[in-house]
Amino acid sequence: MPEISKIINTPIGLVDKIGKTQKATISGIFPTSRQYTMPSSTKIVTYADDLLKIDGSTSSFNVTEATQLIFDLSDSSNSGHLFTLATANDESTNYANVTSSGTPGQAGATLTTTLPAYSNNQTLWWYCSSHSSEGASFAITEAEGASVVDIGEYGNVQGASTSRLWQGNQGTSQKEYTIDLSSSDYADASLTNGNTGHVFLRYETGNGYRQDPQLYQVDFDDAGWVKVGQSSGGTWGYGQWKTTYRTTNQAYNHAASWATVAPGSSPTGKWHRDTGGTGSSSTGVSLDYHIYHEGSSGSYSKDVYLRSPEFTFTTNTIKLRMYGYGSNINAMYLGIYVTG
Repeated sequence: MPEISKIINTPIGLVDKIGKTQKATISGIFPTSRQYTMPSSTKIVTYADDLLKIDGSTSSFNVTEATQLIFDLSDSSNSGHLFTLATANDESTNYANVTSSGTPGQAGATLTTTLPAYSNNQTLWWYCSSHSSEGASFAITEAEGASVVDIGEYGNVQGASTSRLWQGNQGTSQKEYTIDLSSSDYADASLTNGNTGHVFLRYETGNGYRQDPQLYQVDFDDAGWVKVGQSSGGTWGYGQWKTTYRTTNQAYNHAASWATVAPGSSPTGKWHRDTGGTGSSSTGVSLDYHIYHEGSSGSYSKDVYLRSPEFTFTTNTIKLRMYGYGSNINAMYLGIYVTG
C-alpha cells in the first residue's frame, strides 16, 4: 500500500442503476493539501439473483478519499466471479493500484485498493472480468461530515472579538467559556475525524504589574472539569502544558522556544503553576491550584503563549474556567494549532 500523507475525503457522485451492467463509478476531487490518518473500510461482496451485491444490497454506500477499501470476496457465491476495478468504462483498462489475495469464493479472498489523493476529478469502475454482462450498478456517495482540517493555526485573530476571550480587567468573578471550534471563527469544520492539535492562549500583556491572569479548569474532551494546576501528570496536568517567555509574536509560532510549565513565580513574562494567590498584590484571586501568567516588570507589552498538550479532538466544543483580575489586565486570545 502506498504511503499517502496528505488527503481529504472524496466527494462522490451517485450512479443510477443501469440494468445488468456490472459497473459502478468512484469519482471525485482529490486535493492534496490535507493530512489525515488513513481510514479503512471493508465491503462484503456476494452474488445472488444474478447480481453482485455489496453488503447484501445494490444500494449506494459511503467511502472517504484515501480510504483503504477492502472487498471481501470469501463468500462461496463469488466462486467464478472475478471482481475487478478499472480506470475507464471499457472493461479493459484495469486499475493497477489493487492487491488481490486468495480465490473468490474461498476463505480469505479479498481485493484491496487505496483511493488516492488526486488533484482533479477521477473515476474508477468495477466489473466482473469473467461475466461482464451480469450484475448491477452501485454508487459510492459523498461521506458526510468526515472532512479533516488542514494543519495550521485557527482563531487568535488580533483585535477580533470572536477569538478574544476578554479585554481589560475582568474583576474577581470566574469567567467560564464554551467554545465551538468547528465554527467559522476557528476551524470552520469538524475536528473530530482524526485531527490532532493543541489549544493555546495568547495573553497580550498590559503595561503594569497588576496583571496575573489565571487558568483554573478545562474540559477539552467532554470528560468533565480538570484543575490544570492540581498535578503535573495525567492528560491535562500542568507538567503537560508549555509556555513561551516574553515573546512578542501575535501569530502563533509552533517552532518557538517552549518551556514546560513549572511551580513558581519567576521569571516574569511566563506562565507558572501556583497555589493560593498570585505573586503580585491587587491581581489574581486565591485558588487551590492554577496556572497563571506572572505579569510584573519585564513582561509588559508582550504576547505570551500557554499551550495545551497535544491531543486528538473527540469533541468540537471545549470549555475553560479562568480569572482576569487586575487593573493592568489586557487582552486574552484563544486559538488552536492543528498538527495532523
